[in-house]
Amino acid sequence: ISFDLPQPGYTELAIYNTLGQKVRDLVSEEKSAGSYRVWWNGRDNCGRRVASGLYFCQLKSRGFSKIQRFQIVK
Repeated sequence: ISFDLPQPGYTELAIYNTLGQKVRDLVSEEKSAGSYRVWWNGRDNCGRRVASGLYFCQLKSRGFSKIQRFQIVK
């Protein structure tokens, strides 16, 4: 998952299922402005593999939020 931050700030990147439940926290920290890449191994916060299906990735940082959907197929 690639993303760009135009300005520094506290940044959160998380994966949600179609019910709106948080599946995995990927980033939750202060970040400098710049380009980033984060890898998700398809596991939840407890280390279990997630099921095939539709998921949403939400990026929040300093006054903006972006949601992108994607599908996992096994």
